[in-house]
Amino acid sequence: MMPVVLWTDVPVWLLVAITLGYFAYVRRHEHLAAPWRRVARSAPGMVALVVLLAFAAVGLVDSLHFRPALEGKDQKGGTVYAVEVLSLLDVAVMPLKTRTERTYSRRSPSARSRRRRPSWRVGASCASSRACASAGRT
Repeated sequence: MMPVVLWTDVPVWLLVAITLGYFAYVRRHEHLAAPWRRVARSAPGMVALVVLLAFAAVGLVDSLHFRPALEGKDQKGGTVYAVEVLSLLDVAVMPLKTRTERTYSRRSPSARSRRRRPSWRVGASCASSRACASAGRT
């Protein structure tokens, strides 16, 4: 596994570092910590924190990228890495990517044998579809 840093990951982790620095600063200053304690004691504040942390966790797991190692070696005996860059979230939900989805919109074999014709055709010169069918036009 070879770590890869994408340019889009840098601002995300920079935002995490700034947030952690802000809260370290707030802990040392009582006048800034008091409002955050009130938020932590309120039920809506804690619900919002849980939702925010859940979204942040998914975003951070999706911003850790790597290229998986392939089986085999190069000419010098070194490790060969895949071209595709994956994130940890990609690996966690890999069954969703590799599994084929069953569709229920296919017609049944008995329905396929009965061929339905439209009751009208755009641009047809016949008055009805039965008249067109009897005239040999389909």
